[in-house]
Amino acid sequence: QQSQQSQQSHSEQTKENNNNNMKQDERGRLFAELGLGQNNLASLLPNIMKYLKSSGVECFRAPYFAWAQLAWFAHQKQEIVATVQGGLELLFSGIKRIIVDIDFEKKTFDWVYWQELSTALGAITHDQFVDICLLSGFDLCETFPPLRPSSSSSSSSSSSSGKKDIKDPFSFARACDMVKQYKTGYSVIREFPNLPNMTNILDQYLRVRSIIRHHPIFLQTCVCEPLLKEEAPADLVSLFGPRLPNEVYFLLAQGAILPHVINILLSCILPEEIPIVDSEQYRQVLLSLSGLRSKILSLLVSVLPDTFKGRRVTISRWYEPHVENDSLTITPMDPAAARDLRSQGYILSQSILHSLFASSSSSSSSTPTPELLNMPKVIAMQAELRNEANNHNDNNIGDDMITTPLELKYCLLLQFLGMLEYLTVDKQHVPTVLGKVIEDASPIYHEHCFLVLELIKSSMLSSSALTYPPPPPPPLSPSPSPSLTPSPLPLPPCSPEIYLITRVLSLMPMQQDAKIPNRANIDIDLFGFHEIVKATHSCLRSCLDSILVSILLSHRCSVDSSQIAKISYQLPFFEQPKHNDVLMGIVMKSFLSLPLNTQSSSSSSSFSILSSLQAQ
Repeated sequence: QQSQQSQQSHSEQTKENNNNNMKQDERGRLFAELGLGQNNLASLLPNIMKYLKSSGVECFRAPYFAWAQLAWFAHQKQEIVATVQGGLELLFSGIKRIIVDIDFEKKTFDWVYWQELSTALGAITHDQFVDICLLSGFDLCETFPPLRPSSSSSSSSSSSSGKKDIKDPFSFARACDMVKQYKTGYSVIREFPNLPNMTNILDQYLRVRSIIRHHPIFLQTCVCEPLLKEEAPADLVSLFGPRLPNEVYFLLAQGAILPHVINILLSCILPEEIPIVDSEQYRQVLLSLSGLRSKILSLLVSVLPDTFKGRRVTISRWYEPHVENDSLTITPMDPAAARDLRSQGYILSQSILHSLFASSSSSSSSTPTPELLNMPKVIAMQAELRNEANNHNDNNIGDDMITTPLELKYCLLLQFLGMLEYLTVDKQHVPTVLGKVIEDASPIYHEHCFLVLELIKSSMLSSSALTYPPPPPPPLSPSPSPSLTPSPLPLPPCSPEIYLITRVLSLMPMQQDAKIPNRANIDIDLFGFHEIVKATHSCLRSCLDSILVSILLSHRCSVDSSQIAKISYQLPFFEQPKHNDVLMGIVMKSFLSLPLNTQSSSSSSSFSILSSLQAQ
């Protein structure tokens, strides 16, 4: 029922837009399926890949849909794999047998055999099966109009209740019969010339079929190419966007960068997804992040091929789905400005950098490692490098080749601090007022301090209660699915001091005993603030990803490719915020909201919390 409702709403939107907008919307929907969602498995993939790589397990991420890459593995004559496991969408690729579920406790698995499926459907061919699925509709295409359920509300009972009776429900068997009768899905569509939007329906069928038949995958040569490249249409770029450099595909495959910012450039759509708790402050922080997002995309465009220049990225907001919102300004930097920006991330001298780390290791009990290189240390080290360079008259900025992982990580963080105005953009890289705050922060909490400063810059860290937008108007007809924007629960009064303290503490991780269930009350204010933190955190990580891409594409780095992913895992803001991160704020709000006599009576537990916080 939900899929039918989404198809009807998408159909109404398609009637309002022209053909070009429809193609752009489909590209955006395609790339949304490829990992743009915040609440799906894609958000866990970086952590999964990091764990597998640290355990010595070879893994990589498919450039687009995973089923196309798995199909390529299954079809190789070298028998790289015995079979593949995945969803039923693997049937699009013509794999003979597919494992759809594995029960590790019972040591059994469920599988689908294509030949048996074909026989059960009347000995259809694989091409006919794909056409049947396209006419039936799935994530990338709507159901063919003659196959959609028709409703009737003529009866008095249905009219009084406001519900419509399904007169002709959807039938997969009917779609199968139509394809067997007319041989192909194309012929089926041509048999209904009087359908509204006939041109768009046929165009959608051809484009989605090309997506399935010529999906880009990785070859053994580490090159990304479409399936059946010789038969691919010339306008395949209109479906998947312009081709990316091989270095970018490599970074995506290794999990070194997230696909979010790359997908924005490919689809020309920046989707603002609905948060768990919507607030006016959350909508304001998205607007305040537009400047940084434009700078990130401009940096990428400066090093990407010319086909990416002049692209217009439209912002799609969940609360205005049918309104064409503001677009991000992407201005490619001229070569001189781009070089000046990239030079912020290059070392003054390799010999000075190595000598500095050698001196620091001799005076410390532990040898410096890339893991110890954090933002406060980068700022402090930059001052020492500047003094050493002045003593040696070394002004060679931006001309040295980056050869070691330590140098690459230092350059990344240095340019990151420069882009966000924590260091001056001149050759001296002097810390600004914000940079001095980070420099004085404890290395353990440098990420948390950075988030606090960014929230202060956007005026999102305050002692005032969050304000919530009015609930959306009720639908014209009752919907069986629950609303995605529930009304906020009434909150008890809270002092401004408690608001500010608990929001800051909600940024701190809290270790919870896995044996004790979490019975904490749901705090709407802290969860709403957490959504603001997540948006800021995601933008900061995208900034680091764009800097990494720009350094590698400028061909100034000769670090071994096997080390790139490890360096990315060590950069700040890799771990995405989780909902459990607000536990510290909830605990402290519960404690601070108690009456004073209650706080004194529970001194054994409360003082242990306070002493622990003071120790940290």
